[in-house]
Amino acid sequence: IKDGYRVEFHKEQSLLNTKLQIDLFLPTLNIAIEVDGPSHFKPVWGDDNLKRNKGYDNKKTGLILGKGLVLIRIKQTKDFSKARASAIYNDLKQHIINIQQKFPDKDNRNLEIGDN
Repeated sequence: IKDGYRVEFHKEQSLLNTKLQIDLFLPTLNIAIEVDGPSHFKPVWGDDNLKRNKGYDNKKTGLILGKGLVLIRIKQTKDFSKARASAIYNDLKQHIINIQQKFPDKDNRNLEIGDN
């Protein structure tokens, strides 16, 4: 927001009447941003919940890409720190700038950034 982007938080019912939400949506740029914490990769609340989260993530990815949007998934697998958050933000901002300059073709609209 501070960089002048219009951002809608937890956008509901934009995914074919599902209860799935887009964490951050930049409508003027057709960008959906998902922030995935450890429960998307580790059995934080058990194997069944992890399996369900992965299923929701796959479904959401398909619905977002099917709408012609760019999906940027931010993976947060490590503990939060200001330095890490700043690095991820700078990476995200560069992706947004790149998308503004040239909207990617359909095979390049699923991006992932974050902890590696």
